Amino acid sequence: MLLILLLAGCTAGMKNRWVDFNAYFNTYYNAQESYKRGYTLVQNQVVVFNPARPVKVHLTPARAGQAEFEKAIEKSANILREYPDSRWADDALELIGKSYFYLGQFYSAEQKFDEVLMASPSDDLRQRAILWKGRIFLETNRNTEGISYLDSRIVSEEFQWVPSIRAEIDLVLAQMYVRENDYASAEFLLKRGLKGIEDRNLSSRGYFLLGQLYLELDKPNNAFDAFNSVDRSYKDYNLIYLSEVQKGRILRRLGNYTQAMNHFRAMSRDDKHFDQLADLNYEMARTMHDQDRHEEALDEYLDVLYNSLMPPARVTVALTHYGLGELHRFEFGDYALAAAYYDSSARAVTDVELLPRDFDASALAKSFGDYTRLSKQSARLDSLLHVARMPRAERDSVIQVLRTSRLAAYEIRQRELQRQGTTLVSTNPGAGQGQNPAQGNSGFLNHRNPQLVAQAAESFAAVWQGRPLVDNWRRLEVTRNARIEEAEVAGDVGGGTRTIQNRAELDAVLQINLNDLPLTAEKQETTEESIAALEYEIGNVFYLTLNMPDSALSHYQFVVNRFPDAKVSPQAMYSIADVALSASDSLDAFSMARLLRSSHLGSQYERRLSRRLGLLSDDRIDSPVERDSLSIAYDSLIVSLDSVDAITRANSLKQFSEAHPDFSKSGDLLYASAQAYAEAGRTSPDYARLTTERQRLQREHSQAQAELDTLKRRATEKLADAEMPEDDRVMWESIQDSTLTPPDLRDTYPFKGAEWDSTRAVLNSLVERYPQHPAIPKARILLTDLTPLPETVVDIAMVPCAELDQPITVRGGMDAFVTASGVKALMERVGAVEADFEFEIILSEEGTILNIVPIGEVDEFGFIRLLNDRMKTGLLYFPPVSGGKPVRTTCDIVISVRP
Repeated sequence: MLLILLLAGCTAGMKNRWVDFNAYFNTYYNAQESYKRGYTLVQNQVVVFNPARPVKVHLTPARAGQAEFEKAIEKSANILREYPDSRWADDALELIGKSYFYLGQFYSAEQKFDEVLMASPSDDLRQRAILWKGRIFLETNRNTEGISYLDSRIVSEEFQWVPSIRAEIDLVLAQMYVRENDYASAEFLLKRGLKGIEDRNLSSRGYFLLGQLYLELDKPNNAFDAFNSVDRSYKDYNLIYLSEVQKGRILRRLGNYTQAMNHFRAMSRDDKHFDQLADLNYEMARTMHDQDRHEEALDEYLDVLYNSLMPPARVTVALTHYGLGELHRFEFGDYALAAAYYDSSARAVTDVELLPRDFDASALAKSFGDYTRLSKQSARLDSLLHVARMPRAERDSVIQVLRTSRLAAYEIRQRELQRQGTTLVSTNPGAGQGQNPAQGNSGFLNHRNPQLVAQAAESFAAVWQGRPLVDNWRRLEVTRNARIEEAEVAGDVGGGTRTIQNRAELDAVLQINLNDLPLTAEKQETTEESIAALEYEIGNVFYLTLNMPDSALSHYQFVVNRFPDAKVSPQAMYSIADVALSASDSLDAFSMARLLRSSHLGSQYERRLSRRLGLLSDDRIDSPVERDSLSIAYDSLIVSLDSVDAITRANSLKQFSEAHPDFSKSGDLLYASAQAYAEAGRTSPDYARLTTERQRLQREHSQAQAELDTLKRRATEKLADAEMPEDDRVMWESIQDSTLTPPDLRDTYPFKGAEWDSTRAVLNSLVERYPQHPAIPKARILLTDLTPLPETVVDIAMVPCAELDQPITVRGGMDAFVTASGVKALMERVGAVEADFEFEIILSEEGTILNIVPIGEVDEFGFIRLLNDRMKTGLLYFPPVSGGKPVRTTCDIVISVRP
């Protein structure tokens, strides 16, 4: 009997081992190999890190190795079906969960790890399952749930934790706390977890994230050490490069400008950073900027944009334009040019997530653009008023001088048109030059032969340099040539300056409109009111939008001192007092209150300021009983509106505010009324339907644009093949030149209906009646967002310069542009003294250049090419106006460069 029992036990053990052997070598081994191949493909994917946002220590699974992971799932499932009692069943279950994770099927993966936790007796498997569940919480953005789950697990006495698994769970928890903006907790967990991490790739990303957290916590020295701890053997050099850049930025932040410059220079000399040269040059320019080396920073910024060997990244372009805007705003005081650079910075942005959180180029461009527009209008009206008030003889003399100077410029343009003729251009570089291609190795497309490269560049520029960057440019060119031919036939171009019949015709040609002069007392009074209103609005731009109270104060004071009887004068006085109170300067506020009393007694601004300062006397204020009853009525109104619908609440708030305009809370009631109307509008079925449809169209357009961009990149690669058949080349060229029409969103405009009309009306009333209310900036933004889209598309007419209300004017002045463009410095280097360059331009309604066509021959030194490039981004005009409305115009301009 004992022998039988022994034989039976041996037989059972051998059977289990045989089952495990078959399960491993027939199925589990192959499943592991499939998983390893898929994991290798995932790890080989290139990851783009964004240093402006916290990086991920555990990377989101890339779309790679799908077939291998599916094989791993299939083979592991076979183990569960065919060998459910083998020792590899739990491992197969874990392998299925990990494969689902890398396939992006997170909820299926979570189910499998839950099964591991319930079924497996192995502590290691269960601990790994908890870690993988934590990663699933992280990928599905269930941060609160994930923190609660992991915290409860790691503090329990269920396991004797494996140190490496516990350390990695700390990293997962830290990333969840980062998303919850709890940087202090994230810092603690990262520091603790990184001590036990053995994977160098994981620890490198962890130290980079730790450095970012230290910067958020204002610990730059600790951040430097963290970035310095990023392993230099990390598989993707991009992370090492970014950590070095961050170290240089920290040195700059600490004021160690010399060390920062040396650090960035050393990086720029490293061959590994050749593709990032422009980005490193920007960092050096920013360092000069922070070091108050403003002129050097300006030159370096411009070199980044226009003289880089390798094109800078879009983020660098945006930041460079932003830096130029800051220079001209704070250091050079040229707000017009600052507006242009801020606008260029905003237009260069393709992904806001790649930029710092405080990047506000769009808002600054709008604010400084408003300032430039209003300043231009104010200066023009002030000049007209000044000329109109001159004695008759002096005024006529000034007009004659203006007429003479413009006539001289007009005659120069006419003579230049006469000199225009055909220009012989060689489009076959190297032909007839005796160049023997066999002499030496010129490289691919002769890129090593300077002579052939220069000839090819000249030929390309001769054929394509004048190509306008607008649609239908060929048709515009044909129209322009036809116009010149008609002028030649009429004798305007070929036969010298045409005859001017009378003074009125001469003034029309020279763009001098004497009707704008306010010669009567009534017109002068109206002009003064307009100037005062414009200056007050400029002050509001500085005070309410740009948070520059000192600049705002100068414009408010200008209104009060020069136009004390203007309609906006009491508003300006109130604003001066408000600025003073915000700076805790009660003396100036009381002084302005007394001035308001003496000049505008009884106005709403005088009463409001007196109420704020406690200066209302008994004979100028409602009785205490009346004031108390009004307050009681207000409290009763608020209580009664708790349970009513949005429309009823909005109507009641609006009616109370209109019935008591001087009540201290009437502005609050109006704003609350607008919010209630908007709430009613958002609950309508049309709003939800139109919003959904609008989002769908925008999403489809974005997807189509991404696909087109991919095709264009592929076309660029294909066209580099010199041996491509002509038919294929035509096809790829057509793809490269193709554009995608944006979707027509007019029919999906969601802010339609009576509720939204009421919202706009109440917001407009708030802005008009209570311009100093704290909610005014928000109200203006809402009004901009709620502006209805045009129902029909109107063709934009092109107005010639001669038909504009006033000549086009460069923002900041043409001299400032010429200096900033660098053409004067280039001329000095080649020994040129002076020159005139003429261009035909098309201006948009906002004053931006849509198209540039050089007139005349291309110079050998590249002056025209340099100006052409600089004009696209650095030359900004005030909006062209015809009939009192902004229009699109075409003009011939002359840029004169003088010593």
